[in-house]
This record gives sequence, C-alpha cells and structure tokens, in this order.
Amino acid sequence: MELHELKNTWTVLDEQLKKNENLNFKLQEVLLKKSDNSLQKLFDKNIFSAIVATLLLLICSYASIYSFIENDFLSMKVFYTIGAGIAIYALIRCFYEIKYLNKIDFSNSIKDNLMYIYKFEILNKRGRLIGLCIGLPILFSTMIYCFYEHTMHHGALVGFVAGLGLGLWLYKKIVKRNIQSIKESLEELKELKD
Repeated sequence: MELHELKNTWTVLDEQLKKNENLNFKLQEVLLKKSDNSLQKLFDKNIFSAIVATLLLLICSYASIYSFIENDFLSMKVFYTIGAGIAIYALIRCFYEIKYLNKIDFSNSIKDNLMYIYKFEILNKRGRLIGLCIGLPILFSTMIYCFYEHTMHHGALVGFVAGLGLGLWLYKKIVKRNIQSIKESLEELKELKD
C-alpha cells in the first residue's frame, strides 16, 4: 500500500515538474519576444534619427553653400556650418549605436546580451551628454547672435525648440523605456535559467 502511495506521489510530482518546465519555457518565450520588440523599437528609432540627421545635413549644407555664394552674414554661415557639423555627429552616433544593437542576439548567451545592452546604454548617455553640453550651447549661442544681427527669422527658434523637444521625447519614450525593458527581461531570463 505504501509503495502504491509513493508511486502516486512520484507521478504527481513528475507531472508538476513537467508543468513547471513547460510554464518556464513559455515564460522564456514571452520574455524573448518582449526583448525582441524593444530591440526593434531601438533600431527603428535609430533609423528615424539617421534619416532626420541626413535631411538636416542636406538642408544645412545647401544653406551654408548658398550663404557663402550670396555673401550672406557671417553669423548665418557659421550657423549653417555648425548645423551641418551637428548633423554629421548625429549620423555617426546613429550608425555607431546601430552597430552595438546588431551585436545583441537573443539566441546567444544572456550574459553577452546584458553586456551589450549596458554598453549601448552607456554609449547613448555619453552621446546625449556630448550633444547637450557641447552642441546645444554652441548652436543656441549662434542662434542668439543671428537674432542680434537680425539675420534669422523667429520660426528658426520655434523649429529649434520643437526639434529639441522631439529629441527629448524620443529619448524618454523610446530609448530609455526600451533599454529598461530589455535589461529587465534579460535579468528575468537569467534568473529562470539559473
């Protein structure tokens, strides 16, 4: 009788173990899909940023060449040249970030993916810090000088503020949120596999 009860207990425990393994596998699939979606959003944001930076580069390059040909005010020449330089910096940054995002492969080890997402986060923060601490003050002070010389329309300031607002919104809503989502999912996967 006790042997029969022991067999039943063993069967129940075995079934429970199989259910837990199945649930664990499904949870891993959900976490990987969530991470993959977040990674795709980061790719899409970088592609969008690269397109915007390319358009900005083309516009600033054309305007800079035009202002040199027309012998425009020095402030406008400097403003457009700085704008083109910032667009080049943004393009380089986008492609460098895409390079790091391409290294993330969820079929590889979780440890490697965590390392890459942390490196991407550091790279993104440094790039944003450089843009906000160096590029933004230089561009803003040049704009002020252009307004002082009465060579720039107030619409440029509105565009500048709108672009800055869009950049900050993209960072908060897309970059920061999706980096955090990937990190949390990978940490949970690490716990499940340990």
